[in-house]
Amino acid sequence: MKRFLLVISIFMVLSATPCFAGITPGGVAGGFELGWYGFDPQEKITNSNLAGVWVGYDPLKHIGIEGRVQYVGSQTKDEEMRARSWLYMLEGLYYFMPDSRLVPYALIGVGARSTRLTEDTVGEDDYQGGDRNYFAVDFGLGMKYFVTDYFIVRLDVKDVMLPSKYKDKFLNNIEGSFGMGFYLSKKEKKVAEPEPVAVEVAPAPAPVAVVPPAPAPAPVAAPVVAPAPEVVTVVEKQIIEKGRATLDIKSETGKASIMSIYDKDLKDFAAVMKKNPDIKVYIEGYTDNIGPAELNKKLSQERADSVKRYLVEKLGVDSKRITAIGYGEEKPIANNNTAEGRLKNRRVEAAVNYESTQKPVSK
Repeated sequence: MKRFLLVISIFMVLSATPCFAGITPGGVAGGFELGWYGFDPQEKITNSNLAGVWVGYDPLKHIGIEGRVQYVGSQTKDEEMRARSWLYMLEGLYYFMPDSRLVPYALIGVGARSTRLTEDTVGEDDYQGGDRNYFAVDFGLGMKYFVTDYFIVRLDVKDVMLPSKYKDKFLNNIEGSFGMGFYLSKKEKKVAEPEPVAVEVAPAPAPVAVVPPAPAPAPVAAPVVAPAPEVVTVVEKQIIEKGRATLDIKSETGKASIMSIYDKDLKDFAAVMKKNPDIKVYIEGYTDNIGPAELNKKLSQERADSVKRYLVEKLGVDSKRITAIGYGEEKPIANNNTAEGRLKNRRVEAAVNYESTQKPVSK
């Protein structure tokens, strides 16, 4: 019991040590294995335990080569003869995750199996001869676990196929084994060093003749550029000349919202107000005569408020400089009996509040 606990303690200590290993190209390993070997029923030999040793070499990160010798001691099922089997296999391994601590792999190999019976009492219909020597092919799956950089445990499951001297063409023997091993030699992973860069030394410059400086050219007067004429928008021209500008903001019947097509007109008007900070304006809203007059009055006020809110919130005009008034269907500028005339009457106009400023509009 004490030995068992000692082994477990050593294994736990080794497992806790840092391990950065996986399969390293150029690694050489060796170890032993114990397991179970199942004979094909045609051989009439009892399944038994196996023991073996193995050596391996990993030429590439994903590829390994191993040679192994295994011994299986058993007897015939009628218990009249002892059967001793030796397996000699050369196997190729393909590692799926070579950089991890747990490395699964697939294997395939070729070799031979020799089975000797202590007495040859097998019936002539089943088998002719004394020792049974076979060419063998095996394939299977396995995994290696790196307890440390150099100590591993492994598990293998294989199907060992032998040419049959019985009725069926092949004998299928099943093998499972657990083993341990040590990497006797591992080539360290080298970090590629940058190649030295040749530095060319430029030749010394030839002496340069000293040339006296040329006389400085006479200064040339910079051309006088006349300032570009100031651009006056239509809205600004209307306010300058008439003190009133039609913003040409038409609304749909019964609505006060501002459509995006009028963004430019509102931006031009806001620019005029920012250029002339002393002026204050009335925003006047109008409707056509469709609907009750009281409702049209309310709707025109909403249209004027909508324009004021746009100028203040989106274009940064001081709200104290704007007064919104709704006149409803008063002061039509076109005939309300036609659709075209009603559209013209659904308008918003801006008028300068001359009572609140004594300075003229900038011209």
